[in-house]
Amino acid sequence: MINFKDTINQLLSTGFREDNVEEKLSQDIIIKALAECGLKENLTIKGGVVMSNITNDIRRTTLDIDIDFIKFSLSDATIRDLVERMNCIEGISISIIGDIVELKQHDYHGKRVFLSLQDKYGNVIETKMDIGVHTIPEAQQVEIPFQMLSINYETVTLFANTNEQIFVEKLKSLLRLGAISNRAKDVDDMIFLSERINRKDLLALIKVYIYNDTRMLENNIDEIISRVSKVFSDKNYLARLSHRRSNWLEIEPQEATKRLLEFLRSLK
Repeated sequence: MINFKDTINQLLSTGFREDNVEEKLSQDIIIKALAECGLKENLTIKGGVVMSNITNDIRRTTLDIDIDFIKFSLSDATIRDLVERMNCIEGISISIIGDIVELKQHDYHGKRVFLSLQDKYGNVIETKMDIGVHTIPEAQQVEIPFQMLSINYETVTLFANTNEQIFVEKLKSLLRLGAISNRAKDVDDMIFLSERINRKDLLALIKVYIYNDTRMLENNIDEIISRVSKVFSDKNYLARLSHRRSNWLEIEPQEATKRLLEFLRSLK
C-alpha cells in the first residue's frame, strides 16, 4: 500500500522539486484510479498531462488533471459517481471537497472538482480535476500508456487526445487570441508536435476546428499562415516569447517562430 509521506521522500531523492512533488504523486494516483474505475471507455485525458507523457516529463510536471467525458452527461451526479468509482486503489480514499464549480470560457464548458486523497496512514493530498465533454466525433481518441513514477513505475492505459488534436487546439487558440496570447509554451509544444504528426489527419482536424467554425476568420491554410505571421511580427508578442520561462525546447524566439511558420507552409 502507498504511504504518501514515504513516496514523496522517494521522489525527492530522485530529483523532483519540493514544490511539485505532491502534485506528481496526486497526478499518478488520479490516472491509476481513472484507468481502474471501470469507466475508462467513457473518459479521455487531455491538456498538459498528455504533453508531459508524450515528452517523458521533459516539458513539465503538470499540476492539474483535465479530462473529457465521452458519451456522458456533465451533471454533478455523474461526476460524483465517477469519484466514488475512483475509490478502487487499495489503501487510498478519494473524496470531493466542497462544491463542484462550473467553468465557462470562450469555447469551453466544463466543471472543476476539488479532491482529497488520503492514504491509510492519515496523510492527505489535495488536488483538482477539470472535466469537459468530448463533442467532436471527428477527433478520434487514442489509447496510450501512462507510467506512474510514484507508484512502483506501474503502467496503465487511458484514452487521450491525439497529437493532431492537441496541435490544432493550440493553433486555434493562437489564431483566436492573436498577439495578446500569453500561452508562449504553446509555440514550443507545436514545434515538438509538428515532428510527430500525421499531416492528413491534421488537415482534416484543421477543417473541423477552424474552417467549419463560423466564429473563426480563417478559411484556408494561406489565411492561417498570414494570421500567424502577423502575430509573430508583433513586438509585444515577441517580447513575451523572449521572456517565457517555459522555453523547454531551448529555442530562441526567432528560430521558434521561423520553424512553426515553415511547418504551416509545408501543409499547403
